Amino acid sequence: MGGKEKTVKRFFYSIIFIVLLLALFVGLVFLDFKKTTWHTDFSSPHPQISFLENIYGQPLTVTSKGSLLENDLSHFKIYLKKSPIAKDMQISVNFSDSPADIFALGLRKGEFWLDYEKKLLENNEAATFDLDSAYLNQDHSLDLMFFAPDLEKMKGKIWIKEIKVEIKKGNFTYLEAKNLLKNRYQSIIKWKEKLLKK
Repeated sequence: MGGKEKTVKRFFYSIIFIVLLLALFVGLVFLDFKKTTWHTDFSSPHPQISFLENIYGQPLTVTSKGSLLENDLSHFKIYLKKSPIAKDMQISVNFSDSPADIFALGLRKGEFWLDYEKKLLENNEAATFDLDSAYLNQDHSLDLMFFAPDLEKMKGKIWIKEIKVEIKKGNFTYLEAKNLLKNRYQSIIKWKEKLLKK
C-alpha cells in the first residue's frame, strides 16, 4: 500500500473516531437532565455552595440571622456535579430588606474578573441563568457575585438568610449545538496533532 493510500486511510479512520467521540459527548449531555436542588443557610459548610466572601476574599460574618453583606461585590462559588451544557440555573435568595437602590446577582461569563451577567433580585424570587455561556473554573465551579453599588455609601446591611440553587435542563438550540460540535472538533484536532508530533 502506497504512502498516499495510507494517509487517506488514516484520515478516514480519524474522521470516524472524531464523529464517534462527538456523538458520545452530545449523547451524555442530553442524558444528563435530572434536576438537582441545593440550599444553604451558611450555618455549616455545603459541598456545592461555598461560604460568602467579600471583595478581599475574607469570609462574611455569619450569625443566626444569616450571612452579613456590608460591601459591594461579595461573592461565592457553586460547584457543579454535571456538565453546564444545555442547563439552566435558578437561584433564589432569602434576604432582609435591602437598603440599596440596586441589588443584583451576577454569574461570571468570561475570564475578566468583572464579566458578569446580572439579574435584579427580588426576595425569594428565582433568577434564571443560562449555563451554556457561563465561565467554568478548573475546579468545575461557577462564580457568582452580589452587586449593591450604593450599599457602603448608605452604610446599610443586608442579611443573606438562605440561598437555593436549582440546576435543570435548559434549551439546546441549533446554534448552541453547532458551536459545541465545532469547539469539540477543534479540541480533538489539536489533541490529535499533539499525539502525531510525539
